[in-house]
Formats: sequence, structure tokens, C-alpha cells
Amino acid sequence: MQLSVGDLIELAETGKTGNIELDSMAKIVLHECLNMLKFEKDYYEREKKRNAR
Repeated sequence: MQLSVGDLIELAETGKTGNIELDSMAKIVLHECLNMLKFEKDYYEREKKRNAR
């Protein structure tokens, strides 16, 4: 089975996608990964804007 980015986001947000459902520990881990990625994305975008000035 191959997952798309949308599938991964759905898994991180809801704990399931299609016929895949994460157990409670996997939900926590994936959700924390999503939070870290959002933080890094926001940081990168802020730095990119700051350096463009």
C-alpha cells in the first residue's frame, strides 16, 4: 500500500485513513511529528521572508 501526503496528514489528524487505523501510541507519535513539521515549515517561511528583505 502506498500513502500520499494527504493520507499522512489525515492519519496525523484523525488516526485513520482508508482501511488503516493507528493504535493510541502511534496516533500520539504521528501527531507530534506533524506538530514538529508545522513548526519547521513556519520557521522556514519566516526566515525566507526575513532574508528576502
